[in-house]
Amino acid sequence: MMASSHMILGGACWMATCRALEIPPGFEVGAAVAGSLLPDIDHPSSKLGRAVPFLSYPLAALFGHRGITHSLLAISALVGVLIWLGATHLWAAALIVGYLSHLVGDFFTPSGVPLLWPMKARFRAPLTFKTNSFLEPVTVVAVMAAIQHGY
Repeated sequence: MMASSHMILGGACWMATCRALEIPPGFEVGAAVAGSLLPDIDHPSSKLGRAVPFLSYPLAALFGHRGITHSLLAISALVGVLIWLGATHLWAAALIVGYLSHLVGDFFTPSGVPLLWPMKARFRAPLTFKTNSFLEPVTVVAVMAAIQHGY
């Protein structure tokens, strides 16, 4: 998915989380949007990868794109680091929701996601769309509508 699609979905997923938890959404939506970009830190040409090339190039060289950063291991490590840092605020939860929304978004692409990395298996939806195709914004709008209506 394109960065803009990930960002929209990350923010929308955080808003849905706030509604489900009956808490007012606040500045934490920014953390969800940031979290939605984090998995692509392993791609030097990504929006985040261009901002931190000193991290993205080594990650790309070691693991490739959609490797470790798109796995359950990475999300577990992120949660562990946030707990270790004592980040018990809503922004930490929003960051995690954004990260997870990225993995869900990439689940709908033909490449899928290696959730069980380092195993080679990739998981993807039965119906997928290519990144930056006509179906990407259609899917984003459909997901946002479903979230808006509480589905």
